[in-house]
Amino acid sequence: MVEPMAKRDDGKKTTGLNQPFAELARASREAKRKQALEHAKRKGAAAKKASEAVRQRAAAEAARAKQAAAKGAAKGAAKDAAPPSGAAPGGAAPGGAAPSGAKPPEGFMESYSYDDRVAFSQAFGGVRPLDAPPPGGKKRKKAKKPTRAKASRAEAERQAREAAAEEARARLDRLVAGDVDFTVRRDPDGLLEGRRRGEPDRTLRMLLSGELTPEARLDLHGLTKDDAAKAVRRFVRESQRSGRRTVALIHGRGSHSEGGRGVLEEACLEMLTQGGAAPVVDAFCTAPRRHGGAGVMLVRLRAL
Repeated sequence: MVEPMAKRDDGKKTTGLNQPFAELARASREAKRKQALEHAKRKGAAAKKASEAVRQRAAAEAARAKQAAAKGAAKGAAKDAAPPSGAAPGGAAPGGAAPSGAKPPEGFMESYSYDDRVAFSQAFGGVRPLDAPPPGGKKRKKAKKPTRAKASRAEAERQAREAAAEEARARLDRLVAGDVDFTVRRDPDGLLEGRRRGEPDRTLRMLLSGELTPEARLDLHGLTKDDAAKAVRRFVRESQRSGRRTVALIHGRGSHSEGGRGVLEEACLEMLTQGGAAPVVDAFCTAPRRHGGAGVMLVRLRAL
C-alpha cells in the first residue's frame, strides 16, 4: 500500500518511501568511513612494527661487532703482557710456537669465535707483501715514453702531410679561380675596388657607400702573408656556407711596408681574385670610413 504524498520542508511533494533509503545510504557511508579509518590504523601500526624490528636488528649487529672488537683487544693485551718462559732449542719460541716472522699454522683461526674471524678477515683481508704482484696477473710494466728522436720524426711527418695537403688545395683553387675574371681598380690614394665580370655595378656602389654592413670580421694583424692567405680563404668559404653575404677583412694600413702597400692587403687581393676564395666573391673594396676606412676591405659574397 502506497503512503499518501507528504510535503517536504522546501514545499515539494514526496512519498514516505524515500526516508528509509536515505537512512540506509547514510549508514553505508558511515560504515565505509569507519572501515577506512581502521585500515589506516592497522597499516600504520604494521609499518611502525617493521621499523622497530629493523632498528632492533641494527642495534644487535652493532653490539655484536663491538663485543667482538673488545674480545680481540683483550686477547691481544693478554698475549703482550705474558712474560717469556724461556727460549726453546733451535731458536723456537716458547711452548713450541712458531718463531717471529714465520707463517702461522693452518687452522689456527678455528679456536676463535665466528665474530672474531669475521673481524680479522675484514681488517687484514686485502693485505699482501709490498713486492707481490697484483692479484690475478703479473706486475704492470710502465709505459715507455716516446724518445725525442721519434717525437721529432713524427712531427716532421705530420708537417710534411699538412704541406702536401695545402699544396693540393692551392692547385685546385688555382684551377677553379682560372674560370673567374675580376675587374680591379686602385685610385691615386691607394683605395681599392673590384668586382666579378658580369656583376652589376650596383653591388660595388652599395659597398662603397657603406650601405652594406659587414656581418663578420677577420683580423689578420700579426700573420705572415702565407698564413693570412690561408686564413682569408677559410674565413670567406665558411662565411659563404653560413649564409653571410658581407664580411670585412682587417689587414691594416701597411705604413711600414715597401711602396706603402701592405703585405696583408696584397695577400687578401690575391686570394679574392686568384685564390680559393675567388669562386664565392661578387665584389670587394676598401671600406668606407664608417666601417673602418683604409686598412679594412669589405667583401660581398655570392648567395648560396
